[in-house]
Amino acid sequence: MSIPSQEERLAFWKFAHARASFVDARIFIELVLKSSLPLNDPVRKALTIAVLTTYARPFKQRPKVQLPRDAVANEYLDLHDNMILRRDKVVAHRDVDAPTADWGTLNQVEFAVDAGGLEVNTESPVILDQTAREILPLLDNLIGKMDEQVNAFVQRHGPDLIGKLGAHVLMTDADPTRWLVRR
Repeated sequence: MSIPSQEERLAFWKFAHARASFVDARIFIELVLKSSLPLNDPVRKALTIAVLTTYARPFKQRPKVQLPRDAVANEYLDLHDNMILRRDKVVAHRDVDAPTADWGTLNQVEFAVDAGGLEVNTESPVILDQTAREILPLLDNLIGKMDEQVNAFVQRHGPDLIGKLGAHVLMTDADPTRWLVRR
């Protein structure tokens, strides 16, 4: 039985979790595109927040398990940076200097005045269908890269699980003799 080092296990953890995040973001994008929701619909807003949050998660981890920016293919870097910026300045935090174009009006405060009085509203990002379609190839590219990493680890260490029925949890602590624990 070959015991993977802690470094190998942490790398596997990073790629497995990144893959799961990108798959979730893809699912949310597909829901946006299938639903044909109006731009002001609260479900579209929720899906937008879900896309930005799940997409950015692997890039916002602790350094040991953070996916580096260079995991993103050069052709998608502008889109990637745009998504991370919106996550950082609009979803995770509300910054006064947030970007305002191409995801709707962001972080603006609006005064709605009518005969009944005054209402103060704040704006949130909503993903446009065109932007959602542009994100899909980025997600597919990243999922493919994560699959390569996950599959390489499984090919090296998966045979150790043959005959061990049940669920097993990957341990990331320093003790290499306990790299798998039966759940």
